[in-house]
Formats: sequence, C-alpha cells, structure tokens
Amino acid sequence: MLLFYEIPPPTENKDEGQNRISAKCELGLNRLKTCTESFLMNWRRQLLYGPLGRRSNMMKHMPGLLLGFFSTIIIFCGNVSWAEPIKFNYGEIPFGKSINEVLSLVDGAEIQVDSASIGFLRYYQGYLEKHFNRGFYTSSGLGAELLRSVTKGYRVSYQGWESLLWIDLYFMKDYGANDRGYKLFMVIKAEKNATGAREDVFKRYAKSIADVLKTEATVFYYPYQALSQKTPESGIVGEWLLPSTTVYLLLHGNTPGSIAPVIIYRSSSGWKEYLSACDKAEQAQKRAMEKKIKSDF
Repeated sequence: MLLFYEIPPPTENKDEGQNRISAKCELGLNRLKTCTESFLMNWRRQLLYGPLGRRSNMMKHMPGLLLGFFSTIIIFCGNVSWAEPIKFNYGEIPFGKSINEVLSLVDGAEIQVDSASIGFLRYYQGYLEKHFNRGFYTSSGLGAELLRSVTKGYRVSYQGWESLLWIDLYFMKDYGANDRGYKLFMVIKAEKNATGAREDVFKRYAKSIADVLKTEATVFYYPYQALSQKTPESGIVGEWLLPSTTVYLLLHGNTPGSIAPVIIYRSSSGWKEYLSACDKAEQAQKRAMEKKIKSDF
C-alpha cells in the first residue's frame, strides 16, 4: 500500500495534530480493549476455580480485582507510546523544523544517528548528481554523499509500519553554525518490496503520486549498478518539480517481488540553503589551503 497519498497535499498543516490525536485515540482504545479482555478472563477463572466461586467471598474479593484491572491499564498505557511515529507523508513533513522537534514525532521508533547520509545514492548516483545539479561529494569507497560538515542524517524504522522499511531524515545547518541550527530539508522513504513487474509497479506508484500532486511526472530511464553487479541495469525515475518541494520516485530491480520503491521529498528552499552552506564550506577550505601553501613556501 502506497503511503504517499494517505495524507492530503500540504496547505497549512492544520490537520497534522488532528491526525495524530485520532491515531492516539485508536491505539488507546485497542489497549483498553486488551486490558478489559484480560480482566474478564481473570474474572472467569476466579469464578470457576477461585474463592469467587463461593458467593460469600464474591464481594470480599471484588475491590482487589477492580484495583488490579485499573492498575493494569495505568501501567500498560504508561509504558507504551500512545501514537505510532508519523510516516512523513506528503502534507505532514515538517521542513525547517529542528532535530528535536522532528524526532519527537517518531517517539517509539528505532533511530540510527548519522547513518542515513552514507551512500544513499548507490543506485542512482549518476542521475541524482546530474539532476540535483550539485551538492554531492565523493567519499572514498562509499560513493557520493551530502557534505558532512553541514548535514546530519537519521534513519528511522518502526515494526508497526505495514509498508515502510525505513525513513531517512536529513538536516542541514549553515556553515560554521552550532548544532542547534540543524533543520529538516530532505526526507527519503523506502517502501517494502512491491508485487508485479517493474513497469507496472512504477505506473501504479506514479499515478497515485500524480493524483495527489495534480501534475504528471517527468520520467527518466537511468543506468544503475549495485555493488554486487558487474554490469549496470536500467532504473526508472519519476520527477515532480513543484514550487516548494521536489519529489522523486526511484525504482530499481527487475525481478518481480524484489522491487523496492524509494520516494524522495526535497524542500526547495532547504536545498538552496544547503547549497549556500556548501559554497561557504568550499570557500573556507580554499582559503585554508592557500594559507597553508603560503606558510610552507
């Protein structure tokens, strides 16, 4: 199930809080149901085998059972997150928010710090380097990646997500700024393997995304080469250029059942700020190199 279109297109994000409250209520009711079923099972057991089977003791043990019932609810609900982490669907991506603000939305998920920025281009490096224009830097043995001095990446995964493998969150800061300056500027989502032939999978996903964005994609076929392959294969890329966000749909793999769609959401203003930070970093590096050369001359 494509998670892209579960949330309507962004307007003012006014439904974001309501969506999380609805999810919280639903999960809360499910947990209350679990506790109630446990209580009733215990009640039946006491009636059949315990002291409640004797009427004279029924009212005597009622307060204890009720106390256990409500204690179970409090303990159970207090130790489990009420709402599942958000899936960063189109319309609820908090571009421009700080690391703490964004990570608070995925409470209860597994988070890997700064692992997402390494080699995420391995299948589509050539295409993305060309169409992102610039902003990628080569790291020995790892392929191209974002400039590490001004970016930080987090990989989020959650067992309760039915269709998602993981979500990568990318934050950037201005060159020379402290860590409090990091803000979200790009999100990458990897879906679980889709069923069907590659062309059919791409058409299905592209149509769903186009229905939400109200515009068709520009489609490219681009060679990719996995680390374990000797020769490149053809990947499919869909690109939607919007005023505030650019969306990419990436598909690789030719074997039915092994096609894992990847969706990239890139903030237009955030990307410009990132490139500006890259320019400042390159200029600083150039000045430092010139200074070193003069000192060694």
